[in-house]
Amino acid sequence: MSLKAVLPYFEVIREVKSVEQIDTEEERLLKLYKDKVTSKHHTFLLHEVMDMTFRKFGKAGLLYVYTNSGIFTFKLKIKPDEFLKTYRKLSGKP
Repeated sequence: MSLKAVLPYFEVIREVKSVEQIDTEEERLLKLYKDKVTSKHHTFLLHEVMDMTFRKFGKAGLLYVYTNSGIFTFKLKIKPDEFLKTYRKLSGKP
């Protein structure tokens, strides 16, 4: 499988201790292949992905991945223009 595009996203991991809450930001990668999109915990077959959109919120934004089994969101710090362009080219969607 050849990797077509990579997009960094992040998750905030919260750890609650007896008197404090510690938030840790963990960077992860969304990977686009010819036939699938993978994240740390999910694999979406490309024919099951109906669309992807991006909405900017302040300095960050959210990538929405619309699939047959629901909508999944990924927190981004950069615009996913190249990733979305590659996705649309592979999927044949405008």
